[in-house]
Amino acid sequence: DPRRIRFSIRGASLELSTEGDLIAGNVRLHKPHAYQDGREVACRYELRGRTVRFSLGEYDHSRAVTIDPVLSFSTLLGGGYSDAAGAVRIDNQGSVYVAGTTSSTDFPVSASAQQKTAPGGTCFQLKGPPVPCQNIFVAKFTNDGATLLFSTYLGGTGLNSLAGMALDAAGSVYLSGYPGSADFPKLTPLPGYSLERSGPFVAKLSSDGTSLIFATLLPLAQPDNFVAGLAVDAAGAVYLTGSSISGLPVVNAFQSKHTAAMIFKTSNSGASWQGLVDLAGIITIDPTNPQTLYLGMDRGLYKSTDAGAHWTPINRGCHRNWVLSRWRSIFPIHRPSILEPSSTASIRATMAARVGHRLERAPANPSA
Repeated sequence: DPRRIRFSIRGASLELSTEGDLIAGNVRLHKPHAYQDGREVACRYELRGRTVRFSLGEYDHSRAVTIDPVLSFSTLLGGGYSDAAGAVRIDNQGSVYVAGTTSSTDFPVSASAQQKTAPGGTCFQLKGPPVPCQNIFVAKFTNDGATLLFSTYLGGTGLNSLAGMALDAAGSVYLSGYPGSADFPKLTPLPGYSLERSGPFVAKLSSDGTSLIFATLLPLAQPDNFVAGLAVDAAGAVYLTGSSISGLPVVNAFQSKHTAAMIFKTSNSGASWQGLVDLAGIITIDPTNPQTLYLGMDRGLYKSTDAGAHWTPINRGCHRNWVLSRWRSIFPIHRPSILEPSSTASIRATMAARVGHRLERAPANPSA
C-alpha cells in the first residue's frame, strides 16, 4: 500500500517547489515518478510536518505499482583499464568534481589539462603480468553531467593513491594522497626535509584544471602514518586528519608528543577533563550503575567498578588472538566495539577477526 510509505527529514525545513520537487535546505529531491504495467501513474510528494508521503492518482490497487526516484543524470568516465572514483564534490554553481585513480593510459583528458598523459611506470601484481601503475585523476562536469569541463592526470612514476579531495569558494581543488615517486609534479618537501623521505602529499589544482598551484610532501612515512581526511576553510587554510606514530612536525600543538589514545571524563559540562586510561577503544556505561564501565581495546575487554579509577580484564573465554595487541600490527582490523549492555548480567562485544579465523561470541557473564 503506497499510503504506508513515508520518511522524515530532520535538520532542515521542508517545502515543495512549484515543479513538485521536495526541498530540504540545500538538498532537492525531484518530483517522483510512478508507473504500473508500463503506464504512468500521477504521483507527488505530500508533506505532513516533517514527514513526507506519496500521493498517487488512479491505479489498479490489486496490482503492484512502482515509485521511482528521478535520476538527474548518469554518465561513464574512464579508459580501457582499471578506473575507480574516490571522491565527489559540488561547487557553488553546482558543477560536479570527481577524483579517483586510474591505470588507463587512454583516460579522457582535456586539451589544456595540467597533466595530459599518464606518467608511466609498471607495477607488479600478486598474480598475472605487470600492469600500468595507478595514477590520480581529477574531472569536472557541468551540473547536468552533459559536459566534461576538464579532466587531468596527476601523479609521478609508480603507484599513486588518493586520500581525499576538497574545494574552496573559488572552485580550486585540494587533494591529498600518496605520490608514486619524487617526480610527482611540483612536489616540494617541507622546509628542513628532503624528497628522499616518503609520505603523503597535499596539492592544490586550479579551478579549470590547467595548473597545479602547489604540491607539498609531508615527512610521514608509511605504513606507520597515513592521511584520512582533508578539509578547506573559507580563508583557504587546509586541514588534515590521520594517524601518526612518528615523524609528525608539530607547531603550536595541543599535544606536542605522541601518546596512546585515552578515555577522558568530565563531570562539569566540559569545563575540565580527567584522563582515565590509555590505549582506549570503545567505552560504555552500565545502565543500572554509572560507577561500572566496560572498555574494549586491542588487548581485549576490561571492567571498572569505580568510575574508571581501576580496571580489571574480563577476557576469559575470548579467542586468544583477541587479547593480544601485537598481532594487530601484522594484520589490520577494526577496533573492538561494545554494545550497550541491557543489564549487569549481560554484555556483548564485537571484534573483527583475521580472515580464516572463526568469530566467537563473548561470554554472557561479564565476569567470565
